[in-house]
Amino acid sequence: MITYSAITKVNKRKHAEGLGLALEKLDPAPSGVGVFELEDGSGEWEVGAYFIEKPDEISLLLLENAFDAGGFVISKIPETDWVAKVKRELSPVEAGRFFVCGKHDLKKRQLTKLVCLLKLQWLLALVTMELQRAAY
Repeated sequence: MITYSAITKVNKRKHAEGLGLALEKLDPAPSGVGVFELEDGSGEWEVGAYFIEKPDEISLLLLENAFDAGGFVISKIPETDWVAKVKRELSPVEAGRFFVCGKHDLKKRQLTKLVCLLKLQWLLALVTMELQRAAY
């Protein structure tokens, strides 16, 4: 399935946050909206929305003008099998007598190595705990 992104830059935080909220009310509604301060020290904000259907360009133009934003760049995002892509680029790690890998790499291990099998659910739980701890 092809999805679409619409991304722009805004100079003021208030405008960026307002634009993000306004994007959520569009029809067709975006499946996700993000508002981020650029980390380059410019003070600019990036506002992006992701759509399952092609976004209404006239609505985006109206929002762009209402919130003093730069022009929206609308892009098609082709369907990608992200799991296969990550598996292809993620290689196992040998650390001394340990072989750390995902289930898809078990065949590559040497019989003399102890296997540390990583499960996606465990990794997600660990990341979630770390993010919650960092928030406090």
